[in-house]
Amino acid sequence: MAEEPVLNSRPSSFQERTLGLVEELIRQDTSNPHGNEYRAARPLKRFLAREGLDVELIESSSGRISVVARMRGVSASAGPPGLLLSHLDVSPVQRSFWSTSPFNPTVHSGYLWGRGAIDLKTLVAAHAVGLAEFARQNPSPYVDVMLLAAADETRGGKAGIRWIEEHRSDVLDCAWVLGEGSFSYPTLLGSKGPVFTYCPQEKTALWLVLEAQGPGGHSSVPRESTAVTRLVGALAAIGSIQSARHEGYIQDEFIELMTRASESDRSRVEMAIAESPAFAAMFKDTISITVVEAGVEPSVVPSSAKATLDCRLMPDTDPSQFIADLEGVVAEFGVSVTETFRAVSGASDPRGLVPRALERALAKTVPGAAMVPVVSAGYTDLRIFRARDIPAYGCHTAPITLEDRATIAGHDERVPVLSLGIAAEMIFNVLSEVNADAAKDA
Repeated sequence: MAEEPVLNSRPSSFQERTLGLVEELIRQDTSNPHGNEYRAARPLKRFLAREGLDVELIESSSGRISVVARMRGVSASAGPPGLLLSHLDVSPVQRSFWSTSPFNPTVHSGYLWGRGAIDLKTLVAAHAVGLAEFARQNPSPYVDVMLLAAADETRGGKAGIRWIEEHRSDVLDCAWVLGEGSFSYPTLLGSKGPVFTYCPQEKTALWLVLEAQGPGGHSSVPRESTAVTRLVGALAAIGSIQSARHEGYIQDEFIELMTRASESDRSRVEMAIAESPAFAAMFKDTISITVVEAGVEPSVVPSSAKATLDCRLMPDTDPSQFIADLEGVVAEFGVSVTETFRAVSGASDPRGLVPRALERALAKTVPGAAMVPVVSAGYTDLRIFRARDIPAYGCHTAPITLEDRATIAGHDERVPVLSLGIAAEMIFNVLSEVNADAAKDA
């Protein structure tokens, strides 16, 4: 397989520095809700300050801290800075399901284990180490570069990017953004070598609450129709929905480039996509049931039952029409549908400055690897920048397998140790390519 020689060829300096910083960040429990991002903000600030970067801590409320660092260029025509975007909060854990302690970083079997190992403390560290090395090797760069490690991304950014947008919008005034939203793989869908993906576009996130009501009372007197049976019926009906396939320019490009990378034909790539939940989601609207609430006592029939749906919609799906259609599906069960959150991403030019820099950087970092665009099934803070017409792209630069990816927000989250050096070196090379472009224009 291509994975071993690729991962074993990384310079140890990037790997060692990134590993050390990631371990320190994982030790800080920044589980959201609550976040307490100040815990991770402190060691990140220390690292960046030691590297000679200007660092600022932005506190939206008690303990909710985002970190901003800046490296200033020397060119008067440099324009607004580029921005490396990440976040400090992590998803909560169910400790009983973990093989290791989630906030005690552990290295074994070639992996670093711990909450945030992929999402997203490895990328925080890769941005910091890559930027620090770039600053060290380029004391008089032609570009300004900022780093923003935000609070509260996993809960929508109210205490992070959205607060910054309202109260410190100067931090968001940038020329381009590189953050999360897609992943890199040692091999993917039958490819003959590594595949790094980048996302110029994300699906719309739409959170809905379904509520059913019905007669309550003592459970010794059964009822044919209750709030719970109505909700269960509605959820079963939703589960039977067959989403239509959507395909646009990015999906077409993904299939074409993956066909080349696998040295195969389109039909085989299409089949591999259909068999991969992670990539099949790039072509259709999806609905996941995430929270179900009903009842407080074993002997009492509840009068109310609720379920939360996390819907991820294709960019060309109208959220309001989607809700109307869903209401039609559950109408016979007397269930109400209430929208609680909506995040529309927008899109950036898939052939812009950053994708070109990513492609050239990848050729230096992992020769022979393919760079492929995707539509991200997740939503990220990048949506805030796209809404401001700022080109924004996601690319998690640490290669992982699809099996590794499945641990995100789940149990035993882990990242290959040998991927840490690649992640930071890739960021260093991206900044070097952007700087080289700026030098030509200076």
